[in-house]
Amino acid sequence: MNPYYQVFCGEVDFQTEPPCHRTDITAFRLRIGEEGVNAIFAVSVALHQQDAEEDKVLVDTTVQEKAITYPTDTKLAIKIINRLNKLAKKHGIKQRRTYVTEVKQLRLQCRHFRHPKLRGKARRALKRLRTIAGAVTIVKQRK
Repeated sequence: MNPYYQVFCGEVDFQTEPPCHRTDITAFRLRIGEEGVNAIFAVSVALHQQDAEEDKVLVDTTVQEKAITYPTDTKLAIKIINRLNKLAKKHGIKQRRTYVTEVKQLRLQCRHFRHPKLRGKARRALKRLRTIAGAVTIVKQRK
């Protein structure tokens, strides 16, 4: 275990082993079920009733997983294409092409931006995605 993480979490004594196996907590939670979790939560609320009535509550979310990704050029171009296709369908605009299958293939090719031998292929795929996004935008502006 990381000693810096232990100090950050308020651990007094340095531990070389984790406090429990990582599957123990999951197994315990599954064993007690939803009713057990609710019972533990009710006891916790009863113990800290006075703290719950305060105006400000400090919550530490540093260890919670967050579903945040960076808005890369590829993702933004794909989002533009998909949203404009959805808007066209909603408003009944007839399209010659929606580029759905090509966008799927290009998205897979853009994964290789960090690989030296496949970087050129990824760059061409991104360029094509930008071209498609521009073409779809122009078609929507005309109609």
